Amino acid sequence: QFGTDELLGQIGTRFIGRLECPVTAQYVSELVGEQEVTSVSSSYTSSSSMQAGSSSSSTTSYQRQTKKAVLPSQFLDLPPCNLRNGLSGYYIVRSVGTFRAKIGGPDLFEGQLIPPNPDVPAFILRDPMFQILEPWTPEQALEFGIDLSVPISPKPRKRRRKKPTEAVKADSIPPLDPLKDLFE
Repeated sequence: QFGTDELLGQIGTRFIGRLECPVTAQYVSELVGEQEVTSVSSSYTSSSSMQAGSSSSSTTSYQRQTKKAVLPSQFLDLPPCNLRNGLSGYYIVRSVGTFRAKIGGPDLFEGQLIPPNPDVPAFILRDPMFQILEPWTPEQALEFGIDLSVPISPKPRKRRRKKPTEAVKADSIPPLDPLKDLFE
């Protein structure tokens, strides 16, 4: 953690867009810091009686408070980036401070971003074997303090009986387009 904070502390300009993780939102909220605000409270009273007549008074009080400049929920509530919403987020700039900004969707997607190359597929189906890590080498095990003589085996999962389903061929599944949501 210390090394990460130290490294991130060297960055002079940061952009934080929509976050999905409450822990990260809390971290960034603390990174932005607090601000001092003055709360104003006013009250007005009036009374009247036949003997004393009428009277009124007003009181205004000022109270200084320290609160988070940006709440964690504000990072979680930013709209998703797409053509309709644009790109909203917070900038933390060492020489300026923290501020919120938005780039309009058409300006961002039709003007500033380089459009996707139509010759490059949006999604390439990979062999599931690419998801499996190779076994540790003795050198890696020594470096990370792993005892290779102890067999590592995951706990067996209890299998639930599923209803038989028809097998689906990989080529019958339409390819996913991760960029599709951006341009809608």
